[in-house]
Amino acid sequence: MHYVIIGTSAAGMGVISKLSLLAPDAKITCISDEAAMPYNKCFLDDWLLQKIGIDRVYTRPQKFFTKHNIDLRLSSRVIKLEPEDKRITFFDGSTLNYDRLFIGTGTSPRDLKLVEAQDSLPLFYFHGLKHAADLINFINTNKARKTVVIGAGLSGLECADGLLSRGLEVSIVESNSQLLPSQVDWQGSQLILKYLQQRGGCLYADDRVTQLMNKSVILSSGATLEADLVVNAAGAQVNTKFARKAGLDMDGDYLCVDDNQQTSNPSIFAGGDCVKVRDIITGLRVPSSTWPDAMLQGVTAAHNMAGLPKRYPGALVLTSSAFFGVQFVTCGNVNNVPDGYNVRVTTGDDWYHKLIFDERNILRSFLLVGNTNGANRLKRAIQTGEPVG
Repeated sequence: MHYVIIGTSAAGMGVISKLSLLAPDAKITCISDEAAMPYNKCFLDDWLLQKIGIDRVYTRPQKFFTKHNIDLRLSSRVIKLEPEDKRITFFDGSTLNYDRLFIGTGTSPRDLKLVEAQDSLPLFYFHGLKHAADLINFINTNKARKTVVIGAGLSGLECADGLLSRGLEVSIVESNSQLLPSQVDWQGSQLILKYLQQRGGCLYADDRVTQLMNKSVILSSGATLEADLVVNAAGAQVNTKFARKAGLDMDGDYLCVDDNQQTSNPSIFAGGDCVKVRDIITGLRVPSSTWPDAMLQGVTAAHNMAGLPKRYPGALVLTSSAFFGVQFVTCGNVNNVPDGYNVRVTTGDDWYHKLIFDERNILRSFLLVGNTNGANRLKRAIQTGEPVG
């Protein structure tokens, strides 16, 4: 049996780690289009913040692959999938056959669509290890003082926090009316904004970058921001083009999988950022981009690829992070509250809590900013339906 895993992030490593135990005598090939050894993207901000060294970013050393006789192929990009022949084709034209295939190709940063861009203003991303390494190297070797970060989502704010900690002046540009528009509500965003401003950063909301000029960034509002470099953290796109061309069932740009992490082809499984999975609360298919959940999807797929039935329990997406000296945890949808639901808000000078209950007084979602104590208890209440005091 030949297992082929495309992708070495959370889902891919979940498959590899479990398959190496479930099928120790099988042939396993692991493919990554990156040159770096497998690493944890969640630690890139800590590396930028200088809280950890680069060694802490990596998840599996070469000796792990050698020990389990896994063929690790770095800098290898898959461009074609032929399910009927159980074959993949690489960018260099070489091919590889498989018996079971796992797709964990994740996402790539979105390119900027600008009116004008000049090469004299360095443009960076904050998505993968090489992006972070290039950014850190530029900061360390140039006398950069001012930067513009495009995007006030998780990646953008974590990057901005790291840049502020390195002594740079940071301006964040966000096309929505608030920071973290997908994770927090307006009131919660204003508290985080206060911490950003206390650190010396600023936010240009309801605005977007239209031009990158020499040492300056032009916004749609007409404002001009001085900058020595720009970081694009404005979202990501799913890497599923070759899967779509192969005829696998898709939900928009995402691969469709069942509770076994199996695609529409019985020999192909998938997980991580490139799929939609069942949401425990709503029953709808949603993206789930957290590292622990992607690992669980990979472990689930590994069991089923090895012929050992295992069902994925569904996603209950809990997002947590910390930047500018404030922590936040959010679970479920804290915006667009359905009619009939009860919203309980409590606040303090440096914290904000929002709990949302359905008609039966069962907790359905929550947001904690500042004081995040009790997050695990609240998540458990959503899962079990137990009352919240």
